[in-house]
Amino acid sequence: MWTPSANPAVLRPDLAPFVEFDSVMFREGMIWHRVAPVVNVALQADSPGKIAVEELLQGMDGTEDRRASNGDYPRITGNFSNFSYQTEEHGLEGVVDERRRRIYQHILDAQRWTLEALTLRILGNQEKRTADLIFNTGTWTGAALTTAVGTTWSTHATATPIADVLAAKLKVRDGTGMWPNAAVMDYEAFLNLRECDEVVARIHSSGAGSPATAADVTAEMIGRVLDLKHVIVSRANRNTAKEGQAATFSQFWTKSQVQVCRVAETANVD
Repeated sequence: MWTPSANPAVLRPDLAPFVEFDSVMFREGMIWHRVAPVVNVALQADSPGKIAVEELLQGMDGTEDRRASNGDYPRITGNFSNFSYQTEEHGLEGVVDERRRRIYQHILDAQRWTLEALTLRILGNQEKRTADLIFNTGTWTGAALTTAVGTTWSTHATATPIADVLAAKLKVRDGTGMWPNAAVMDYEAFLNLRECDEVVARIHSSGAGSPATAADVTAEMIGRVLDLKHVIVSRANRNTAKEGQAATFSQFWTKSQVQVCRVAETANVD
């Protein structure tokens, strides 16, 4: 329940409450729904069938489908396996005492701001869980792009982000059989990326555009430079301080790493 941290006698209810945080910006800066799109399922938990990539692409050596002299063609066989999932429900509760709501209703709408706080915290937790999963190098071997980077992108004059992303693309292709279509990064990494001399030169020389200001270098333009369909940039920050302490801000997505990956564009488990 919202309660005043100062003597309410000195407050100015005629001015209404001011909020020192742009909650719309916070929600729009989240990227979890783009990096890990939701797949709707009918059951809380299940073990559906899965056709593995090795079954689909097995034996493509150019000869095994040759027609025999008797008119027969080779026959293929295949196996399917299964994977399992289990859904979880996440939520928070906010109690609004009717008596206190009426006491302070001339200062703020307790129901509205309780709902706003619940929404932001639930969405923030979803963003954090997604970021921890995607940047988990124990799950995604070689997922950290920085493992292949000799000069960080913050060293604008000598950084080689185009070559770094190419190396990451090849690693994804060799490990999965698919080409990546996205780069996932924090906004600070994006700001450094668009300042790199190599990127600026490619933009000016390749027809991707001739921007006059840094703000003209958009994520879409960077995507054309890196030959990636999606450049997904997180702008949301979180408060890591304990309750009652001064705010300490950090990023959901590691600002020193960039994930080159394939984000799902279908309901397949890829």
